[in-house]
Amino acid sequence: MEDKLAIDKKIMNGYELLNKKKTAEACDVWLEAWDSMKKLIAENHVNNIVEINKLYEWTEYPSNYVQELEAELHNAGIGNPDYYRKRIIYCNELLEYTGDETLMKENTRRAIADSYFELGDTVECDRLYDKWLSDDPQWGWGYIGWFRCYEGTWHGRQDIKKATEIMERALCVTDIRDRLDVVDAALDIYEDDGAGGSARISALRAEVAELNSQRLPRWATRKPLPAAVIKAGRNDPCPCGSGKKYKKCHGKADI
Repeated sequence: MEDKLAIDKKIMNGYELLNKKKTAEACDVWLEAWDSMKKLIAENHVNNIVEINKLYEWTEYPSNYVQELEAELHNAGIGNPDYYRKRIIYCNELLEYTGDETLMKENTRRAIADSYFELGDTVECDRLYDKWLSDDPQWGWGYIGWFRCYEGTWHGRQDIKKATEIMERALCVTDIRDRLDVVDAALDIYEDDGAGGSARISALRAEVAELNSQRLPRWATRKPLPAAVIKAGRNDPCPCGSGKKYKKCHGKADI
């Protein structure tokens, strides 16, 4: 039988390594914990990682750790592409244990496709996104993830024509989920590169304004920011003084 305490210790050891900026080492430890976690899941006859949260007492919930491992494998991959390959293997395994957790499943799928893109395999990246979006055309953040690959903000490579085609496909979908986020993402490419012309840009800006007006007031959904914090708009100059738009500079973290 797998030792739950040993798994918990490895998970916390990974967090300690992350605090020391040892990302690759943290991923290695967490992957070892994952191998044991899979066996623990099998022994308990569950198919959802969230169920393991409830069966034992943990220092950190496994459902949190598995998602953070996906993100840190990406960060490790920036310095060593082998970690993108490990991320693909890991995320394909994780998909078997996401159960009804839709957000976890969608984020894990994006991680797989994005990792192929990072490795230069755009064919497999496109195949996966196209398949998943054919199965679920209303998946707004699927289009955004695919678009981001070619838009160039995250990956440093750019294909404006491809990025525009992806967003046009998304904008034509009726009842797409997270429509506001989709339209807002489309504006990134249209405003920066003039795709579609001024009339198209004006129409998208108007739709963003309309969708924003339908949202609950920000104060109703989150705590107010401290008075000393300066919140820049996505197209405003970045407060750091770089001269770039906020969304292209420190605003990337918000994206």
